[in-house]
Amino acid sequence: MKNLVKNIPVALGFFVALAIGLITCAKAPSPFEYNNPADPQNWKTPTFIVQPMASQQVAIGAAFTLTASADAVPAVSSYQWYKDSKIIPNETLTTYSVASATLGDVGAYFCIASGTSGIDTSTVGTISVYDPNNPLAAPAFTLQPISHNVCYSDSAMFTVVANGNPSPSLQWKKNGFDIPGAVSAILVLPSTIKSDNGSYTCAATNSQGSAVSSAAILSVDSFTISLTAGGGGSVKKAPDKPLYKTGDKVWIIAIPDTNSAFSSWSGDTTNTNDSVEITISKSIFATASFVVRPLLLSYDGNGNTGGTVPDSRALASGSDVYVSGNTGNLTKSGYALKCWNTKSDGTGTDYSFNHLLFIYSDIKLYAKWAKLSQIFYSGNGNES
Repeated sequence: MKNLVKNIPVALGFFVALAIGLITCAKAPSPFEYNNPADPQNWKTPTFIVQPMASQQVAIGAAFTLTASADAVPAVSSYQWYKDSKIIPNETLTTYSVASATLGDVGAYFCIASGTSGIDTSTVGTISVYDPNNPLAAPAFTLQPISHNVCYSDSAMFTVVANGNPSPSLQWKKNGFDIPGAVSAILVLPSTIKSDNGSYTCAATNSQGSAVSSAAILSVDSFTISLTAGGGGSVKKAPDKPLYKTGDKVWIIAIPDTNSAFSSWSGDTTNTNDSVEITISKSIFATASFVVRPLLLSYDGNGNTGGTVPDSRALASGSDVYVSGNTGNLTKSGYALKCWNTKSDGTGTDYSFNHLLFIYSDIKLYAKWAKLSQIFYSGNGNES
């Protein structure tokens, strides 16, 4: 009994220690709790840990492989390879392989890794393909880009041809800086804006050297033509467009109304011709002026064989005037002047001499001739 009582503290200490240990073990978090990939707090966006080789030179018919892989939490779910910024269909592994290279394989390649936590893009690997049967040669441009003037929102296109062995990789530049993704022989700007103005060049590079094309200047213009017409007419432009560029040739045309006459242009052109061709170098503002044109009363002999027609008269609209008589002694063989008519065939309106006429438009009066009767005399059997 004494021994049992003596050992009670030892036993109690054992059980207390055991209980504390059990409690401690029950509360200790597992490594899984700290690194659970399903917990967004533990996610890690994809990061490429293997990048494509920066540059490879491949002989025609030889194989090549590009490799890229990324680390992420949760793990990367898909890969997609691109060539010259365009998707390569069905290439969704960490490697992209070509068994037999052709010149069509020349380009810039990269890979995009996607996962639940985001995406990442690899560095670019360029492939140059050369013909082992031809001498190696540094790049040389056989077609240079051409400068352009375009209207705002129009497209612009630059084209080069660069030869070399291996086939050179290309990179377009604007004002000396690389244009991302512009690595083909044709550079297209589908809808230009003012900030596209600048100097464009293309750099060609292979293992034997590099070359830079001549500079092509792009000017994006948004010039307008604003025309106004004073009273008495209208205006138009040809071709009629909302915007024009430097060097465009445009006709501006003034069209007077029936009883008006064109006077002159004012503004950015001071011409007195009703139609003027302008070469565009800025926006144009011009106004066409018109004046009231006097109305004309004139006469036509209508086949006369002698004499002269009366003088023409210039009159204001609404004026009254007496129709002239045969003041110029008009004659026509076998005919007599009967009156004046508004049509040459005599089917219009007749106006007699000294008729009071009110003028509201130009009028031409034609001589209306009446055929003279012929009288024949017979001696009726006379002898002398």
